[in-house]
Order: sequence, then structure tokens, then C-alpha cells
Amino acid sequence: MLGRANVPKCAIITALNGKPTPDLRTFATVLRTLPHGARAPLEYLTFSERHRRKNAILHVDRQWYGPPVFWTRDDAAGAWHPTVDYPPGAPPPPEPAIKLLADTGLENAGRPNGHCNVGTPMDTDAAVGTSGNDIVSPREGSVADGVMSDMQQSDDLDELLRCCLVLVDIDIPLVALSDGVHSRSFAGNGLVVYAGERVGLVLVDRNTVAVGPCDVNLSFGAHPAEISGRVRFLHPLHNFALVSYDPAALPPEARAKVRAAEMLPYPPLKRGESVRLVGLTKHLRVMQRTSTVTNATAALTIPSAEVPRFRAVHEEVIKLDQDFGATFSGCLTDHRGRVRGLWCSYSEQVDKEEREWCAGLHAAVFYPWVEQLARLLDQGTSASPPAVSVLDAELEAVLLSKAAQFGLPAEWVTRLDQLDPERRQVLRVRSCVAQSHASKVLHSGDMLLAMSGRPVTCFQDVERLISETAARAIAAGAVAAVTAHSGHGGSRSDQDGSASAATAGKYEDDTNDGVPPSKRPRPCEPVVATHGQAELAAGALMQTQQKRQGQGWGRRQPSMHLTIYRSGCVLDVEVVLGREDGMGTSRLVHWCGAQLQAPHRGVRELGFLPEGAAGVYISRWHHGSPAHRYGLYALHWIQQVNGVDTPDLDSFLAAVAGCGDGQFVRLKVCHLETTQPKVLTLKMDLQYWPTWELRLDPNTCTWRRLQHSPFPFRTAPFLTSS
Repeated sequence: MLGRANVPKCAIITALNGKPTPDLRTFATVLRTLPHGARAPLEYLTFSERHRRKNAILHVDRQWYGPPVFWTRDDAAGAWHPTVDYPPGAPPPPEPAIKLLADTGLENAGRPNGHCNVGTPMDTDAAVGTSGNDIVSPREGSVADGVMSDMQQSDDLDELLRCCLVLVDIDIPLVALSDGVHSRSFAGNGLVVYAGERVGLVLVDRNTVAVGPCDVNLSFGAHPAEISGRVRFLHPLHNFALVSYDPAALPPEARAKVRAAEMLPYPPLKRGESVRLVGLTKHLRVMQRTSTVTNATAALTIPSAEVPRFRAVHEEVIKLDQDFGATFSGCLTDHRGRVRGLWCSYSEQVDKEEREWCAGLHAAVFYPWVEQLARLLDQGTSASPPAVSVLDAELEAVLLSKAAQFGLPAEWVTRLDQLDPERRQVLRVRSCVAQSHASKVLHSGDMLLAMSGRPVTCFQDVERLISETAARAIAAGAVAAVTAHSGHGGSRSDQDGSASAATAGKYEDDTNDGVPPSKRPRPCEPVVATHGQAELAAGALMQTQQKRQGQGWGRRQPSMHLTIYRSGCVLDVEVVLGREDGMGTSRLVHWCGAQLQAPHRGVRELGFLPEGAAGVYISRWHHGSPAHRYGLYALHWIQQVNGVDTPDLDSFLAAVAGCGDGQFVRLKVCHLETTQPKVLTLKMDLQYWPTWELRLDPNTCTWRRLQHSPFPFRTAPFLTSS
């Protein structure tokens, strides 16, 4: 908490929440009166500036580190004893206050942009700066004869987009630095894409929201207000994430001003089009400039970092002739303020140094997921993040001229060139995810020519066909599940069929969510909207099947028929699709100072997992811990404990449950770089390094702290005295 408040080491705290703290006991008493999630002013001084008091905001957090622990030195035993009952007998901290929507008096207030807004290219009769949901610009009355000058148009767009932009500050606790994340704090621009009465959604890049376990702070450009957010969705391949917030936590003035951005996902941007790059500075001021798209189909190939972490794959980005520098993110809009893309921040390692740069992500990539999650949350039910169906192979773009030199038949070169004369490329397998079905079927260097009999030339083609295949498979599985659990298979199948058809359609007949017809999204182009419809259908049917079966997709995954070119031959293969969770890592176990988790996708993308037990991966270790003293470092897998296999975290916890404090355990580990197994011995220390974990609740996307080996709490004699 103090680190998040930027309170340095060796600082002297003089007051908390307006109350002086002359000693540790008084500080603990005041802290105990603050509920979880409270924000209290903190006053302190440092030795270098001891005559000057400084102020900070303390975010009270008992989620990541648990309740405050008071340690007492026992000189006779030569040890320290912890207790959470300090001061002794003090009442427990109060429960956080829940602010109800009815308390704000806005439960019936009109929300012009209460839902995801999709613009259409044919809406040319509306006034500039006015959305399809009657958003009136503040200068509309000053326009003479309906003609608006460029300066007035720019000011109106500033005011319109200010209500949609958010500054996102991320702070990752020291005990939750998972998935190889390379920093503890991030900051960037976000975009409000959904503003409902129950929940709001903010779109942000994954170089800002890198992992799920983190503290999110949202500063709105519409009104000076800051609230906490919650990570709701992390796309495993693309550089975007979705963060939710509670509108009831906003002041009434802010709730009246915050609006969802109007998106125009189709048709995608093309080279030569003029766009506006818009974003917020750290002072919440809007910056914008007009730029021209120089390349709308630039394929990314980001190399793996020294410590494996998330990196965007299968991504085509937008390049501009002018921007605001390498670290300024935002969004891309047209002249009417409709969002055409997200201006994302990317990070990669170059010679072991971090290098950041920005590029645009097409709105068609993230819009289906925004719409899917918004519709789920709008129903007011617990909505787990949607799973993502993927091809467990990394593809890269190769020019057709280069592919011909590798032996690609001339008829395929001509066919792909005629199909996509702009890109003139073929997709080639760069690597496969370790221990996946694709790794057994596909080889590095294979050229992907067609999927399900349809030629593909770009990443969008691949994802569209995968979405359609997953939607069909899930629909079939849902119907089969209903038939197996009901004696009225025919009628229930008809109902499921009609529901899936309504979900995959254009929403004209969907009235179950209570959204008025004027606020329903409208696909702009029937041909390209098929991709979004397939994503929505897959997500909706997936949620239905998860509720009925109580587990993911079941044991059987959908498969696809691929046509590839390998070593002078055109082959037909069948590949089973993979599934990635929409929140990434869901468990972090801390044992003897080592942070354990399942190997995340960034590790599995390297193409290696040890044979046998490969489900307990060390992502971090802490200084001074038993893991540090005995060499149990990161990038290792723990395969055995005292000769017992540990294929997953549950089996590992069961294996160490019988080991007491001070006992030695024998561990068989395997390193990621050397890929060689070794055996080491570690002496457990449960006094100062107990076993505990952070676990994600998928329905609410909140993290819980679970204690497996509790502290040996004792009460020191002098603590009980008055």
C-alpha cells in the first residue's frame, strides 16, 4: 500500500486519515478503522527533507497481502512471533460500503450512449460532432446555416471524445507479478466502449493492462473523478484488454457526462485515408492531430523476450505518417468522432533493453469481444470471461515472391495473388505451442494455403474461419448436451437452434436484453460482419454450454481441415483447435518464497514443456527466502516432491502438505533454457514464508487470498497489558 502511494523507504508517517500517528500503536489503530478499498490521506516526511511535510493517498488493500501483521521479537527464543490482533481487542475493520445505484437518484436517468454504439458509413445526414444517439455538441447553437468551421469542428470533437477517454494507471502487487510481466506499474489511455447502469467497460492495450492480478485506477476525462476498475478480459493473442468499473462509484456529475464511444469497425481503414489521432495527456487534456494512414496491413513479428511474457501475434496494425511519439497512446477516429481503431502501445526487447512504440489496431479486431462481454454484463448475471478459440501455431507473413523461391506451386501463387492483390503474401508456420495437437501435425516452415477448403492470405481470414468453426462446434455441443439431459430433445433442440440463430444474426429480433431497437448495434457491412457475428455466436453459446456442463468446452475441442505446403507437396491435415482463457493465469501459489503457476502461453509458445509433470512453473522468487537460499529460481518447473509427481498445482500442494516447518524436501526441477532435469534439496520455513495462494473467481473476476499453512500466531505477554 505504501509503495502504491509512492511513500519511500525510511519515511516517517506523521498522520493518517487526518489523525496524528505519534507511534506504531496509534497508526495501527487508525488503519484498523479503514475498510478495504478506502482511500485515506497520508502525511509523512523524509530525512532529506525533514522540515517539509509531504502528502499522499493511501489505498487500503487487504486483498493481496492480507491483514496487517504485527511482529514481536522474542529474545529468549531468538525468533519473531506474528499477530493480526493489534492493538489487542480492537474491533475488526469495517466492511466496505456498497454504493447502490438507487442512492444516486439516477436509476431512471436517460443514457444516450448506454450501450455499445456502432456507426454506419451511410449516416452522412447527421450533423458533424453528433452521434446516432442524439449527442448534442456544446457549440451546436453557434453554427450558422449548418456550416461548421474547422476550428469549431475540432473543439466539438475534443469535447465529444473527452467524455469517452480515460487515463488508466496500473499497479501490480509484488506478490502478483505473474506471466513474466516486466514492470510493476503501467499507464496509458483507455476508451469507454460501454456505459451501462450496472457496469461500464474501458478498452485499453495490453502494454498497459499486462496481467489480470493488478490494481486499476481510472481517471475520467469527462469529469475530475477517479475510481478503481477490474480487469475483465485479456485477449491471449491481440494487444487489447477490457476493464470494468462501477458507475455507482462515480459522482452524479461524472455519470451524466461519461459516454461510450461510437465505433465504426467496418469497413476497415485503408491506406491513404485521413484519421484523427486523439488521446489524453497526464493532465487530462485532449491532444489530437490529423494524420494519414500509410499502411493499414502491417504484419507484426515481435520476438520473444528473455523472460517469456505476452506478445501480440497474428496482428496487423495501422501505421501513420505522423503521431505523438513512441509512448502516447489513444484512439483513431474519423472526422465525426467515430472510433476506427485503438492507438496501442507495444513493447519488445531489443538487445535486452525495453523498447516501446505505438501502432493502430483495427476496430474490427476488438469490437466483437466488446459487444459480447457488454451483452453478458448487461444481463446482470455473473459472467465469466469468454474463452478464445485459437490455432496453436504462430503464423508469419511471407511475400509470394519469396514463397515461390521455397517451391510454392505457381497455381497457388497466382490464386493467392488474385485473391488478395494488396498484401500478396502467404502465411507460414513460425512455431507451435508446446504439447498441443498442432505441434504434432504442423511443422515450422509449413505454408498455410487454405482452411476448411477456403484460401487464406491474412490473419483476419484465419480468425474468421476459426470463429465460425468454433461457433458451429459449440452449437452442436449445446444441442447434444440438451438432448442428453432432457427427454424432450426435439423441442429443446429447436429452442437452442432458434436462440443461436438469433445470436448470430443482426439482432433485429433480439428483445431479451431489454435494449431498445434504436440502441442496438447495426452491422455496417453484411460481408465482413460475418466475423463479428461468428464471435458473438461462439461466445453466447459457450456461456450456455458452460452453465449446463459446469466446465469449459468439455473434453472435445473442435478441429479444422487445413491445406498446407510442405517440402514440395501440398498436403491436407486435420488440426484440433486450442482454447485460451479470457483472463490468463487464474492461480498463483506462494511456497517458500517461490511464486508458482501453470505455464502461461508466453512460455508454451517457445515450443518446449518438460515431459511428464509440467504444470508447476516458477515465475518469480523473493530475496531472502528458502527458494533464494537453495537455488529454486524462476524459469524452472517442479516435477517431483520427495519422489511424488506434481503435474499440477493441486498435486503439488498435496505433496507438500505433510511437510512441516524446518523439514527438508527433495525437488526434481527442469530449467527452461537448459531443458535438463536436476535435483535439489530445500529446507522449508513456514514461520516466515508460509504457503498461500491467490485464486481468481471467474464469475466476478476478483482475486481471493487463501492461506494453506497459517502463520504460527502467538500473543506476546506485553501486548495483553493495558
